Amino acid sequence: SKFYVLPYGNAVGTKYLRGARRAHNMYLEQAANTGLLGFFAFMAIVLFILWRLWRARQFFRWRSTALANLATAFGLSLVCYLGTALFLHLSYQRYYWFLLALAGAALQILNKAMEREQNLAAAQPETPAVAAAENPESPINEV
Repeated sequence: SKFYVLPYGNAVGTKYLRGARRAHNMYLEQAANTGLLGFFAFMAIVLFILWRLWRARQFFRWRSTALANLATAFGLSLVCYLGTALFLHLSYQRYYWFLLALAGAALQILNKAMEREQNLAAAQPETPAVAAAENPESPINEV
């Protein structure tokens, strides 16, 4: 992408800039290079993945601790990377995109497991105790 720091920096006239400069903040760098629309698209990708990881974690919290831990690990990894992005630019962006790709792959695994859990829950026959709890007028509830 084209860096706009040189034309604007040299127009000020206080110091002549010869090489490209980068902000030591990933968010400012993305906003400066791609504009607000590009910045919001950039952030929407990672926020969507974080939201989906959070939902998967909540779903598997009491069902499967291994899958809940998988969602938690990727969520915390992304949050840590975004935290360090306050002080580092996107020079090593291959690691950022690689982490997002791994988180997306983990989401596919988690989504398949969620579908399987929901299909199993829908296929199980209703027990009399559950039916009685849902319907107070059931003959099972009569004493």
